[in-house]
Amino acid sequence: MDGIVSLVFAITGHRDLIATSVDSYREEIGRIFKKFRKLCPHTPLLLLSGLAEGADRIAARAARDAQIPYVAVLPMAVDLYRKDFTEKESLEEFEILWQGAARRIEMPLAPGCTLEQIGKPGDARNLQYREQGRFLVQYSQILIAIWDDQIGQMGGTSDVVMMKLGREATPSPQALPNPGFGGLGPVFVLPAHRASAPIGKIPALKCDERYPTALNQVDCKSGYLRLDKYNADVAGASEDSPAVRKSRRNLFEGEEAIDLSQAMEWVAGVYSSADSMAIHFARVSLWLWQAIFALLAISGVALAWVHVLKGGHPVLVGYYVCLVLAFVLIMGDRKLQMRGRHEDYRALAEALRVQFFWMAAGLPDVASDQYMLKRSGEMTWIRNAISQCGLYGGTLQSNPIGSSELAIRLRLAHKWVEGQANYFFQRQHGHERKKRYFTYLARVCGLVGLVAPIYGWVRREPVELQSHAVAAIALWWGALIWNYLERRGFEQEAREYSRMYELFHRADKELQEFEIGKNLAGSVETIRDLGREALEENGSWLGTHRERQLSPHHAVGG
Repeated sequence: MDGIVSLVFAITGHRDLIATSVDSYREEIGRIFKKFRKLCPHTPLLLLSGLAEGADRIAARAARDAQIPYVAVLPMAVDLYRKDFTEKESLEEFEILWQGAARRIEMPLAPGCTLEQIGKPGDARNLQYREQGRFLVQYSQILIAIWDDQIGQMGGTSDVVMMKLGREATPSPQALPNPGFGGLGPVFVLPAHRASAPIGKIPALKCDERYPTALNQVDCKSGYLRLDKYNADVAGASEDSPAVRKSRRNLFEGEEAIDLSQAMEWVAGVYSSADSMAIHFARVSLWLWQAIFALLAISGVALAWVHVLKGGHPVLVGYYVCLVLAFVLIMGDRKLQMRGRHEDYRALAEALRVQFFWMAAGLPDVASDQYMLKRSGEMTWIRNAISQCGLYGGTLQSNPIGSSELAIRLRLAHKWVEGQANYFFQRQHGHERKKRYFTYLARVCGLVGLVAPIYGWVRREPVELQSHAVAAIALWWGALIWNYLERRGFEQEAREYSRMYELFHRADKELQEFEIGKNLAGSVETIRDLGREALEENGSWLGTHRERQLSPHHAVGG
């Protein structure tokens, strides 16, 4: 189903495992899969495997037993990789697993390496295996390792494990691919029973969960549950609903996008679902906010009526009913996470929008490599979800002819820039209008609260008593309006929208100049830089909104 995001596992481990332990490993990996299927019932699982002898194939067979698709990630071209398997049975098994893979990925040559060099043992071949390890680390959320806890050569099992944990086990001419928290995650270590190890006591086959310093089990579990909640929401909505179709049309900014690659189709599908759900939950969350503030406003009227106008017990009951209903709505919002889901899905959609137009511009950049890298914990699920596009190949192919093809791609990306500039302009002025409107209302309420008692004092009874009630209600409403303004953050967001409008407007002009001058390289770099700015703004937006969560304390203006 379009819009669904998988929980991705990867396998690394030794090849020379004791034959009598193979079934035990297969069962233990199956138990890991079963555990996560129970934890995340709405989320499909996916395995990345190099299909080498030993650990890789054990995990692939365990995945096949559990009806979990797997992606073959080879360290080199398949024709060269086949030469690793000299025995007929091993080669036949490889061919079966290779053909059964949901997708097949072959690592390109590592920088400075040649086919001749990686075809024989040595540093170049080890570096090629490290490239495979980097890929497994970067595009999986959980690494399963059948490992003997010994530090080995570059590109080996220990190297991959240490990369996933954010450490470096072996020296390398290349830097590790983990700036910030990108690619880090838990490693489920199964002790290796190696045929080449000295004869001795075989360790018990017990899974040992290890986490990077920056992450912990609680945060990782929260991230898995957030991913599962997203997938449950996608499954509960029709992928052909008008809202999803509208989001897809808006992604293309009115242009017709044809011949999309698998990667771009996946991005467009997840974007459309995430964007439509973000809009839905934003509307529901805003309605809840408004209903809560309205109930509090009515409760202020009831309280003034009781104490000043002697409304009696029925009005007092109405006061408490309003407070209870407001509290129930607040707790309901916190339990259902309407606002949190809106923020999560909006962040996911906006990052995927950048990813889509980077692909449209022919850029190989992956947004997850540059998105919220300094944020760990439960929000890593968004970055992990974005990274799944890296498991698909290809870019937009509207025209197979070199520069003409790129020009078509860039026109589609330029439409995005124009559309975003207009969006930010409208949002900026819309927020400024709302700020002025609510500020005016709050000031009017404050003025009424100051003037009403004076008016009542001049007119005497019974107007004086009524004027006190009006003043109390006006000041209560004014405080609520100021609090609503603070919670919505109109002024701060208007400033941010203004900054983003200037950024996209300037880029729009640059792209127009590049198109006139046929400077395709300049257009590509502008799209890349703009995407990075948009990702940074999106991460900042998410952080700011996380600080403005609604609570009973905030709602009453405490």
